[in-house]
Amino acid sequence: RQFVKEELGYEDGAPVFCEPYKQWILEDNFPSGRPALERVGVQFVPDVKPYELMKIRILNGAHAALCYAAALLELKHVHDAMDHPVISAFLDCVQRNEVIPSIPPVPDTDLYDYWELIQARFGNPMIADSIDRICFDGASRQPKFIIPPVAENL
Repeated sequence: RQFVKEELGYEDGAPVFCEPYKQWILEDNFPSGRPALERVGVQFVPDVKPYELMKIRILNGAHAALCYAAALLELKHVHDAMDHPVISAFLDCVQRNEVIPSIPPVPDTDLYDYWELIQARFGNPMIADSIDRICFDGASRQPKFIIPPVAENL
């Protein structure tokens, strides 16, 4: 509210912020014809699995990797963690040296460019994604997002 008032000159009791990023990938396997969703930016691919693995390991895995250190440092939001020199350097090192090399090639995608995009998203203070939300349910998140690349790197 303060941002909207100060930057835009409006009083808004419930402003909604979003980010410029969007990615919607669907497997091109429709039994009765395909909807024309490419008109709104949908990317149709023959196999969605490589994209799903990329998202799970890079985006979800990065959240899972940063959240507990951020919570121990009493940081409130993901963008605060990305501003922290130790957490951001640790996360970048883990992604570039452990996670990304564990992901098979994704068609027409540079995984390091995708990681840089995710870093920018995580650093966006307008999203205000909470560390508490990301820490929630860690017992089910860690096995899905952290353990597989660790096991593959052993």
